[in-house]
Amino acid sequence: MRIQPTTVYKVENKNAYRSANPNYYLIVTDNEGEMLFTKSSIKDAKQRAKSNPEDVPKYRKINNVDWCVCAAFAFTCSIAGGLIGYFSDFIFNKLT
Repeated sequence: MRIQPTTVYKVENKNAYRSANPNYYLIVTDNEGEMLFTKSSIKDAKQRAKSNPEDVPKYRKINNVDWCVCAAFAFTCSIAGGLIGYFSDFIFNKLT
């Protein structure tokens, strides 16, 4: 089983009765589609997961990576490495 992190969105209950919750919590998944939860149902689910840790599969959370930042860092390192190599060659071979 592959665990896929998701985001919970707080959405307004647009046609709420007086006694209804003013908002819901939306979760969208590939398999189940859209699901709306109340605050109490989210709280119950969190408590259930805490009470039954043996039922929660082990998973590793991978943070999103900004690939533009990684590419810029790699480019900068390659330029810096080239300049260091050029000037060290100049210093050691041409000035001695």
